[in-house]
Amino acid sequence: MKTSRLLPLIAILLAFTFFTGCKKDKNEPEPELTAEDRLTAKSWQGDKVLALGMDAYAIPQLADMLPDIKTMVLVFKKDGTYTATYSEKGQSVPLSGTWELRKEDTSIYFDLLSTFGLNEEVDIKTLTATSLILTTTVTVPNNPLQIPLEVHFVSN
Repeated sequence: MKTSRLLPLIAILLAFTFFTGCKKDKNEPEPELTAEDRLTAKSWQGDKVLALGMDAYAIPQLADMLPDIKTMVLVFKKDGTYTATYSEKGQSVPLSGTWELRKEDTSIYFDLLSTFGLNEEVDIKTLTATSLILTTTVTVPNNPLQIPLEVHFVSN
């Protein structure tokens, strides 16, 4: 007699567990961040500069033109300005100016680059939450050829 009373209760509990356990969860994808959002979300620490796939600092003419990339920190702000600092001969060098995404967010213009003899508009090869790789070409003094450069940054 006791089991006949418990069976409906157990059946109700099992049905309730089954129906609530099979409910589809709403996993709405997070909205994808724009290039501007990724660029301005964090500061960017210089990592390396490659010329023709090699360390650019191994080429004396390039090493003389470029700052110590490992000491460079870039901060892009949503208002279209940036700040940058790097070390030169043990001294901190602050820079600031304006930036702008161009060509449907596949290139970036910022006047910092002209400080080092580079084009002010460079292509964005990679822009993720943790990596920024910019590509351009540079003319080395006493060399008529354009040398491709990749400038790598990692998020701070």
